[in-house]
Amino acid sequence: MQQALYILNVLFPIFAILALGFFLFKIKLLTPEMQKGLNKLAFFVGLSSMLFLKIAQADLNFSVAWKITVAHTVTMLVSALVAYILAKACKYDRPTIGAIVQIGYRSNMFYLGIPIILFVIDGVMDTATKDDLLSDLFIGVTPVMVAYNILAVIVLTTFSEETKKPSPAKITLNVLKNPLIIAAIAGGIFAVYKIPIPKMCERTLDSLAGIAFPLALIGIGSTLAQVKDFSILKSASWGIFVKLIISPIICFSMAYFLGLRGYMLLATGLLSATPTAISSYIMADQMKCNSHLTAVAIAATTLLSFITIATILYIFSMVVG
Repeated sequence: MQQALYILNVLFPIFAILALGFFLFKIKLLTPEMQKGLNKLAFFVGLSSMLFLKIAQADLNFSVAWKITVAHTVTMLVSALVAYILAKACKYDRPTIGAIVQIGYRSNMFYLGIPIILFVIDGVMDTATKDDLLSDLFIGVTPVMVAYNILAVIVLTTFSEETKKPSPAKITLNVLKNPLIIAAIAGGIFAVYKIPIPKMCERTLDSLAGIAFPLALIGIGSTLAQVKDFSILKSASWGIFVKLIISPIICFSMAYFLGLRGYMLLATGLLSATPTAISSYIMADQMKCNSHLTAVAIAATTLLSFITIATILYIFSMVVG
């Protein structure tokens, strides 16, 4: 009973805000245009402010962060390879193979992973310890986020229906234009040179960071409301299996092997158990690589990920006691 209450306290707020976004879209209080605007606001302003602030104020100790980076990089590469082998064995067409590979490895770490972790650690550690954990996570997963984008471009370009391929220079520019990458680099400069952030600016950034996750979760909920055709879900099943089962197993195993323990191990592994990232749909659409299948998989993994995450939290609560 205690474990069930613990899981409910973590997941219910996330699910409730997702359901709110779904409901608001269904009653047309939230339009597709508004939903795109909310996603941009959460991405460009909220998440970027949080990422910059956490890294800028972090004590750049890479003794933990590098382990997070390695665990997720290995998870990304192995998951992509397994998804490719399974899709190839099913003899799917090239765009479908490309879509399944991206579905299998690309986690929604910032939009959904960090909110879940915030609820997990709420009340179990002091503010300073919590900030240290989040700083290590942000520093550790930022290089992985860059790698996600690079691998996505390589995979989707390779299997795309499009005959005209983007140049390496354009690929590099698109990665560097990502606001989260810019925020991470700027935050790293502030941290390395110990540039102080004025109190008024810190409070402003902190307030902007506070809008990130509610808006992001409402945006995900409204995205789920727009998926109408689940008839091709069977084609995405191997990608979904890799994303929600294989990836967490690999990530937890690697993180444990590298010496991560306790809540840092849990946080690192939970990020790999999150659903396929929404940005996967945008890239699949731009690269002409079965974007409809990707959209359906995002919806399915978002719903099914609660089972995976609940299972992980239950095991953790039993072990920790």
